[in-house]
Amino acid sequence: MDQLLKDIKLNNSWNIILVVDVANSGLIDEFLFEAAMRLLPLKQQSKILARKSAMGKHTMLCNRLLQLFGCSISTGKNISQLVFQAGKHGKPMLQNANNVAFNMSNGDNHTVMYLTKGSSTGGDVGVDIASVDDLGEDLELFKNIFHRDEYTYLLELPPVERRCLFAYYWSLKESYTKYVGTGLHNNLNDINFKEQKDFRDEGRQDVIINNEHLTFYSRWLPAERKEEKDIITVCHSANLNMNKPKMYSITFNSVFDYLQSQI
Repeated sequence: MDQLLKDIKLNNSWNIILVVDVANSGLIDEFLFEAAMRLLPLKQQSKILARKSAMGKHTMLCNRLLQLFGCSISTGKNISQLVFQAGKHGKPMLQNANNVAFNMSNGDNHTVMYLTKGSSTGGDVGVDIASVDDLGEDLELFKNIFHRDEYTYLLELPPVERRCLFAYYWSLKESYTKYVGTGLHNNLNDINFKEQKDFRDEGRQDVIINNEHLTFYSRWLPAERKEEKDIITVCHSANLNMNKPKMYSITFNSVFDYLQSQI
């Protein structure tokens, strides 16, 4: 946390990925959960409580608080001063902060925020976290989201490699839909990320989609087991000309303590 805040203060322009481990957030403790909930408006609290599973509640709560945290540290404003508005297609954005852009995504065990700041960063950004567990036994169920070249290549791979590439493709496509703000309503099978040989590595792709030059960065999260499980991909306009984003894994308690200090 200290390094994150230091890096932000030292630079006027940056792009970062914030990762919170929801599974180890400690929100199973009812006292912490209630205290964290009180940081949010009643309307948002009601939406969180409407989630059926405890993990669903914890994930949504982490998502909302991480959003407040990220927007506060990037603008220097108290959370009470932050005003959000719905952009095109209902995508949330900060009001009166054209140099800050952000996007959120939830995974099985983590919630992530992609956050950019700079004089030319008024454009949209997208982020997605995907897991190798997202693919079940039947790849054909997802056939309509893949270009025929992608689908053919997936079929040629052994099961373990197929699950990893599926997660990689999915994170690329979903980060793009988050970038444009339309969700999965795009014709994703028109987008071809082609054959990927190095999908296990951290990497960058520059792609033209609908005549727009876009940059994608992908990175696998470290896992307790030997094989990576979750992959994060961010998407932004190539015109922003940004370096690869730096990733910070921060604890829920550090986010909670920061927000508590502003009350």
